[in-house]
Amino acid sequence: MAYENIKKYGYECCPFLFPIKNIAFFSFHSVLILTALNALYNSLAVELLRSFPYSTFLFNPYDLFADFFKFIFSYPGADKIYISGTTQIDKLLLYFQHHPNYAGLSGLASGHITHFHVTPLTTVFYLANKWLMLETTPFADFISMVLIFFYLIVFNIKHVAKVKIDKFYFMSLTFFSYPVLMVIARGNIVSGLASLGVVYFLVAMYQNDRCIYGIFSLAIAANIRPNAIIFILAILLLKRQRLQYVLLFFLTASTIFLVSLFTAHHLYQDYTLRNFVLGLMNYHNIYVAGNDGLAYGSSLFGCFKMMLGYNKHFEFFVSLLGVGISLLAILEYCFKFLSKNVLVYILCVIYCLFSPVFADYHLLVFIAPVFCAYLGTKNGNNSLEHTNVTNLLILIPCLLVISPKNYLFSHGISWQVVINPVILLFSALYLLIAPSIQKDRPLAEIK
Repeated sequence: MAYENIKKYGYECCPFLFPIKNIAFFSFHSVLILTALNALYNSLAVELLRSFPYSTFLFNPYDLFADFFKFIFSYPGADKIYISGTTQIDKLLLYFQHHPNYAGLSGLASGHITHFHVTPLTTVFYLANKWLMLETTPFADFISMVLIFFYLIVFNIKHVAKVKIDKFYFMSLTFFSYPVLMVIARGNIVSGLASLGVVYFLVAMYQNDRCIYGIFSLAIAANIRPNAIIFILAILLLKRQRLQYVLLFFLTASTIFLVSLFTAHHLYQDYTLRNFVLGLMNYHNIYVAGNDGLAYGSSLFGCFKMMLGYNKHFEFFVSLLGVGISLLAILEYCFKFLSKNVLVYILCVIYCLFSPVFADYHLLVFIAPVFCAYLGTKNGNNSLEHTNVTNLLILIPCLLVISPKNYLFSHGISWQVVINPVILLFSALYLLIAPSIQKDRPLAEIK
């Protein structure tokens, strides 16, 4: 039996690298080991007096929490936020306050990156945090946002694992995962919240439970990151009322957009729909056509740009490929050639690969296929012995992409920019195209 051979030789050779208890245990230890290996590599680099990017698998430590603070400090009135300047973190925040990087209205005409490229809901989030900083302190506000983010992680896991030890494994897996560490290091809490909204939606659709809450979560996520609209295709996982839920999603998402646009304009008069579009155009020129959006990303477009340089035709080719894979996945699922687990995974792959810019903190959505693999095991038994081959083909790529692989760099850009898209593309194509013989059978039954 294939499973017995794997169990015998794999465990005897390296038991601590081959945990076979269950999916939660295996997933946590896999990510922990891969993260620890990259951290050990960074420690050795520091000992050899190598500086960033070899000194950490995360972003530049001199830009710690920058996405949160620089954005808020770029708005009018943020200069009134009091920072004592007595601690090292305060000195860093003072620097951000005087060098926020994101321009205001004047930056639209000059072609600079501005704070207008984010959605109305994201703008309301940052303006609300600016007010909180005026009432409290900047770092206290940031910590409160991080705690909310952590609470939502725990809230998601509560609906997946029912056994206490599995809850512990999944919480530890998520907290130690590369995308969560990147969310904190970059300070991009709002992107982390959007990813958790997607995860909640996918798990709700998979379980056919809490569907209205799931729709609301996706509507919020799509109002933070519009590319997340692709996940509405997960409605196919439901047995009935699909059209009603699709209509509910678009009604909810549209309402949130209009209310947040009105609120953002009321709080900040310069924020208008026209300036939002102009801000997106500047963003495209700098992050898509330029190289600013390449490092610490995992899009297929970025993979091509890393290897071949920028070519405007790559955008069209990648978009066309994304549409083709989406249609193939829908057809295969409708004709029952794909399992629910594969559809969830394919949607996450499409979301990642076919966004022109996909920062690594968005990789948090790949926690959802791991949760679904755990939930989809035979008769509720989540041991590896009862895990089918399809689940394993989903689990391994997900665990690889949510673990850091920042070892080799070219001009300061990690080759993970190429490795992640390659892993995701080939695993997705295999699941879509390869024969389904034995893929849905448990490992223990394959001889």
